Amino acid sequence: MTHNQLIKKTQNLKGVSISKIEENADGDTLYIHIKLHKRLRGICPHCHKHVPGYDSKTQERQWRALDMGTKKVILVSDVHRVKCPEHGVGTERLPGPGISPGSQKNSSNRWPASLFISLKNLSVSR
Repeated sequence: MTHNQLIKKTQNLKGVSISKIEENADGDTLYIHIKLHKRLRGICPHCHKHVPGYDSKTQERQWRALDMGTKKVILVSDVHRVKCPEHGVGTERLPGPGISPGSQKNSSNRWPASLFISLKNLSVSR
């Protein structure tokens, strides 16, 4: 298994290719640059339909992903704007849990590990 395959599997990234992986100067953060596969570009984040692009301008966006060991993971991608007849202008949908632009999901919204440990202990004690 290659590094890219391992990262895509652990981060549950489907429909993207990894173009570059960088580490910050402190060595505590990985920046994973991703690109959408062609068939997944131009999808409305609300209704998940293919819609026309709004303009050719892109903006680099960053999202916090699941940490890998002691390293923070930041996903980086150029995002296009799309114009959905139903939902108006917005940023295209990105595949993966909680990484769509405008999504408030990030690592701080995920279930804390301590909760799973508590739940596991609860189910064992019953």
